[in-house]
Amino acid sequence: MRWSSYNGFIQINQEYYMIFNNISGHIDLIKREHLQNLTEEVTSYCAERGYLTEMDEKYEEERYEIMVNESFENSRRNKKHIILLTYDCNLRCKYCYEQNLRKNGEDWITKKLTIDMVDKIYNVIDYFDKLGDDKSIEIVLFGGEPLLPENIPIVEYILKNGTKRGRKFAIVTNGTTLDQYMDLITTYPVTRVQITIDGTKEIHDRRRFYIDGTGTFDKIISNLKLLASHKETKIDIKISIDEENRQNIESLVGYLKQIGLINQKHIKAYLAPVFASQKETESDYNRDRMMGEIFGFYQKNRSEEIWANGLNSYHPLERIFQTGLWEPKYAYCKSNQGQICYDPVGDLYCCWESVGLKEICVGQFYPELKFFPEYEKWTNRMILNLEKCRKCKFALLCGGGCAYSAYLTHGTVDRENCQEMRLILDKYIPYFVKKYLNDLK
Repeated sequence: MRWSSYNGFIQINQEYYMIFNNISGHIDLIKREHLQNLTEEVTSYCAERGYLTEMDEKYEEERYEIMVNESFENSRRNKKHIILLTYDCNLRCKYCYEQNLRKNGEDWITKKLTIDMVDKIYNVIDYFDKLGDDKSIEIVLFGGEPLLPENIPIVEYILKNGTKRGRKFAIVTNGTTLDQYMDLITTYPVTRVQITIDGTKEIHDRRRFYIDGTGTFDKIISNLKLLASHKETKIDIKISIDEENRQNIESLVGYLKQIGLINQKHIKAYLAPVFASQKETESDYNRDRMMGEIFGFYQKNRSEEIWANGLNSYHPLERIFQTGLWEPKYAYCKSNQGQICYDPVGDLYCCWESVGLKEICVGQFYPELKFFPEYEKWTNRMILNLEKCRKCKFALLCGGGCAYSAYLTHGTVDRENCQEMRLILDKYIPYFVKKYLNDLK
């Protein structure tokens, strides 16, 4: 009997390690002394959990690859559809990816979806639905700003036609025009709305402002309160964090708690790093540095209210403590599992952070549907197709890393991206485990 080749060990403290097995999906805390001196009882338990095995290495490898391939194929059958109504926006947030897209010209950036284009989008959705896709996955409205006042008719057309098909919706919005859309949100099955806040009023207004420079904090808070009264719609308050505003987060959480926008069942606040979404801004918002800021924030035990759901269900080892279920990452995210983003120009992308970058456009849906070879590169990107990930014991924890970050770093999505993994192993997971143990006391 030997240790499985697909065990992972993460040191939690001087006394405990966390052990997990990528095949069985089991996870345990084990004392250092038990790892060094296996008793009969510990041996029996570890064999039962899959940490110890009698399989030879070749057979175990074959079993692992079959499991990963089958699971990945199943995950690709359920598309996530993201509809960009326009690249245009009524704000000029200082870190927005659109800054680099405006070089395409005002005519390009102000293009909006037409009814004919929406019909083409639903033809694509219908096609995949007939192949057996999961219709419970929300269709996401995105931008730019999808809820610009002039978009009301086309938004209603999208919601109406999707509802006829039994679909539900999520909306990613800056929140400044929500009051003009409440009739639609309460009429149609909009199950989730995401709104971003960057800090208390002074900080937020310095970062998220209208075209004329006017701040948006008061309007967003007013609209959040309005939306919160409609409890059928879940609200995700995304708190962007970077080096500029990190010291203000506690004050913001305290304010949101004071006005009743935290600790309600249908409202979740979580931290999200501001990192580069285009090549030109990579040096300003390095992903590794921003993730480190967030992990460090949690390590200091600050703002418990935004920790309730972890880092937005960020990691499979986080979720196993919450749900008891092992959810390995065969690929990093839905962008490698068939996600399709439809933009107002008629182009297709897999990653919503990469939209507008023509060099990684994966196809077109208008005037006719066609996929480019790049689509296969994105949708085939999984741990067994990335050389360094095939034998990595931590591959199912990161899914090969972010494909878009790999593109920004290496110029291709066909490379692994390990930037976050060291942070996950050294900071995030140990902290989460310690917190979990403390909660049990």
